[in-house]
Amino acid sequence: MLTTLLILSFLGAPTPRDLLLDIQAQADYVRDHAPAFVRVHFKQPMAKELDARFQPESLVLGTLVDVEGQSKVLVPTHRVKGVSKAEIELADGRRIASEIDLDANDDSIPFKVVSPLVPEDLKGEKSLSWVSDKSPVTGLMLWAVEWPIGQQLPNSKARPILIRTTLDERVEPPLDRFYYVNIGRADGLALLTHDGAIQCIVFRAVPGMKRKSLCAPQNAVLVGPEASKK
Repeated sequence: MLTTLLILSFLGAPTPRDLLLDIQAQADYVRDHAPAFVRVHFKQPMAKELDARFQPESLVLGTLVDVEGQSKVLVPTHRVKGVSKAEIELADGRRIASEIDLDANDDSIPFKVVSPLVPEDLKGEKSLSWVSDKSPVTGLMLWAVEWPIGQQLPNSKARPILIRTTLDERVEPPLDRFYYVNIGRADGLALLTHDGAIQCIVFRAVPGMKRKSLCAPQNAVLVGPEASKK
């Protein structure tokens, strides 16, 4: 094991083989990238005559992404439709009061930015960058860090786990800005390459197809269908 650790320290990022076979490499990968996988809590819009105190809280996965040197949290648009207030839950359990821009209420744009009310609240937090290779091969292995919900013992903290999937073909027109990925319902989950760069972010599950979702690459995340083709 010591030999493996020494090799990895010289090579930098683990190889796909390392992440498949080496327990220590898997643990290091989770440790390094888990802080960028967050949860966003919010309440769905409801009629004014109803008491908002009894409205249950909803949750969606989010990802801290480096956008021009600033950390931004991205969530799927269809999950937060009409929502203006939210809280970002960081990996250490802290919650940050945030807002979602309703002015950019274009359903054709797959993701929305969740912005903290105090921008400095995300300063120094781990964020992920996009891949430089824009032409990935079908079958490319991808990884993500998942925080289990409801599986930990009382008064204990959940431990993140590493999950693996693969990139499939591009989706048929008119949704060909997305890729298919072999993963079930995981809206908002970023899928990473072996070196920790974002390949795409899961947009939504495909109805009627078990363990299949649409995943948005960088050029399709915050723009409509026409702009993404440029």
